[in-house]
Amino acid sequence: FKEDIEEFKEIEEMEVPKMFDTLEKIAKRDREEAMREGIEKGKEEGKLEGKREGKLEGELEGKKELVLEILNQRFGEEFNKELEEKIKKASEEEINKIKKNILKMTLNELKEILK
Repeated sequence: FKEDIEEFKEIEEMEVPKMFDTLEKIAKRDREEAMREGIEKGKEEGKLEGKREGKLEGELEGKKELVLEILNQRFGEEFNKELEEKIKKASEEEINKIKKNILKMTLNELKEILK
C-alpha cells in the first residue's frame, strides 16, 4: 500500500504541471479568440458608425443646398457669396434656425444667425 501511495504521488507530481500547462494553453487560445472577435466587432461597429456619420453629413449638406437655393431666389442679388459661404460652413443648429424661419426672415436676421 505504501508503494502505491508513493507511485500515486509521483504520477500526481508529473500530471499537475501538465494540467497547468494545458490550462494555460487553453486560456491563451481563448484570450486570443476573444481578442480577434473583439477586433472584428469593433471593425463592424466602426463601419456602421462611419455610415451613420456619412448619412447625417449628407443630410446636412442637402439641407444647406436647399436653404441656399431658396435664399438665392428670395433675396436675389442681395444674397452674396459671403453669405453663401457662411451657410456652407454653418452648423446643423444654424441651418435648422434658418429653415424654420426662411420665408419670413429678413436679410439682417439671416446675417445675425450666421455671425
